[in-house]
Amino acid sequence: MASIENMMKVKVSVRAGSGEDKYDLVSQPLLFEFIFGAGSEGLCTFESRLFNKKVGESVVFSVSAGELHETFGHLRGDLFTSLGLTQKQCPLFFEFRVEEIAAADNRELVQSIARAVASGGCGGGCDCGCG
Repeated sequence: MASIENMMKVKVSVRAGSGEDKYDLVSQPLLFEFIFGAGSEGLCTFESRLFNKKVGESVVFSVSAGELHETFGHLRGDLFTSLGLTQKQCPLFFEFRVEEIAAADNRELVQSIARAVASGGCGGGCDCGCG
């Protein structure tokens, strides 16, 4: 069975909440897909927690407002937009479950790297003041 490695396409289901085991902000799992390890600054904390995980495995953790950039890096803008979350809701509690792992094609790799570089960090529109 494949495990998550650099430049793989990863799809996770996400639940988010305002308290431990209280998934009141995103109660029904939503899917989020990204290219693992495509950020220009190396792996963010979120990616490090997923490294070598297999389909069906999960990671659960909380994040304060001050940890958002370090935790999610270049993925933060896309993730928060897709989930409808803002920094003002912190601290946030997350559960990420690996749903799919696949090889990314060249087009997907280039698009992901370009998006990460163009975002200058978290992608703007994230309520952190970067955009």
